Amino acid sequence: MKQRRHFPNWLRRLATLAMLGFLLLNLLAFVQVRAMTNFVPEGQPLSSLREADGLTLARSLLLGVAVPRPRNVQTPADHYLPFETRQIGLANAEQLEAWYVPHPQPLGLVVMFTGYAGVKDGLLTPAAHMYQWGYSSLLVDFRGSGGSSRNDTTMGIREAEDVAAAFAYGQTLAPGQPVLLYGVSMGSAAILRAVAVEGVQPAGLILEGAFDSLYTTTRHRFDALWLPSFPAAELLLFWGSVQMGYNAFAHNPAAYAQAVQVPTLLMSGADDPWIRPTEAEAIFNGLRGPKELLLFPGIGHEMPFVWREEARWKEAVQDFLATVRS
Repeated sequence: MKQRRHFPNWLRRLATLAMLGFLLLNLLAFVQVRAMTNFVPEGQPLSSLREADGLTLARSLLLGVAVPRPRNVQTPADHYLPFETRQIGLANAEQLEAWYVPHPQPLGLVVMFTGYAGVKDGLLTPAAHMYQWGYSSLLVDFRGSGGSSRNDTTMGIREAEDVAAAFAYGQTLAPGQPVLLYGVSMGSAAILRAVAVEGVQPAGLILEGAFDSLYTTTRHRFDALWLPSFPAAELLLFWGSVQMGYNAFAHNPAAYAQAVQVPTLLMSGADDPWIRPTEAEAIFNGLRGPKELLLFPGIGHEMPFVWREEARWKEAVQDFLATVRS
């Protein structure tokens, strides 16, 4: 009769500890993704964690960072702009809230989108410049933010549907005029996906701080903290895919860029810890239409870039708009 094989006690304990550690890592990843993608009525701004004490950081690691639902605190009136609040209807009785800033003699319309945990009042400075240059604008809150429906985000995946809906609405506001799309960070990723997946065809794109893939930019978050990105990034994207209902690993703006055939101005910070210059170049190389890449030395993920590099930003955007009109 064959004897049953026995493993040493230390090996069984080691295997048990390894299994418990793996389960703990998965639990932490699940909790973190849940907190990152679901906003709460009252929470802790992400920027405050930079000065947080060790106990607060440990609590955030275990329970996730409670991100407050983004809210607008200004309106275009604070920039002396005329505006109307518009509601853009979506499926399932959901809606997007937008500010329409009409120019009396418009050369076109720019539909504008912000980044993760951002709201449309962060786009007021670019909108004010667009108005000075003769363009109307439509500033949009993604679902989960500001005056729009829901309390969650999908990091630019579902947001592509919001871009498509807002673009279609913008076309009704500016019949016969060029309609451009402007995005910041996650908004740029959503725009590229809208072109590739939703079939949106604007007159041109102005993109700031677009990441080449969600996987890459997630890994950089760990790199910046001197923490191992493997398997943390993989676990975050896996549980993000489960919770959001989308394949987060396939969220690749560099691949989406290959569907873009319209003029595009791509801008990025040369010292952005989340988006390296080579990754901005990967998006740029994929673009199929007329294109320009502008890197801002000494600047990271601080957008819109007009806040830090007003003169260069204005020159680049004005030149681009003139190219689109010609």
